[in-house]
Amino acid sequence: MKKLIIALVVLTTTLLTSCVNEPPLEPSILDIAYNELQIDAVQNAGPLPSEISGVPIKWSANIPNVLEENTLLPTLTDQEITLTALLEYNQAMRTKVFVVTLKKSEELIDQTLQEAL
Repeated sequence: MKKLIIALVVLTTTLLTSCVNEPPLEPSILDIAYNELQIDAVQNAGPLPSEISGVPIKWSANIPNVLEENTLLPTLTDQEITLTALLEYNQAMRTKVFVVTLKKSEELIDQTLQEAL
């Protein structure tokens, strides 16, 4: 019994010390792109990033008619929207969510008023 306890202590000590000496894992390209992806909290109509660090981005929005093919569309009023970025690399995926204010388009407002007259 005493030999068994000593063997367990030696085995546990060996396992614990071997784990401590391992280098930390380097972040993947997907992790680097995820961490680098940032957008402003206030957005005007126009394109969103379509890639970062070589990783393609597909965007979606929580409400209809504000996004088309990674481009924010002009709106008549300021709108708070939730944008979700899907990053995909080597069959791995990550999503990143941003809550932004999409600013109204003065040009669209003027155009809509002209058409109404």
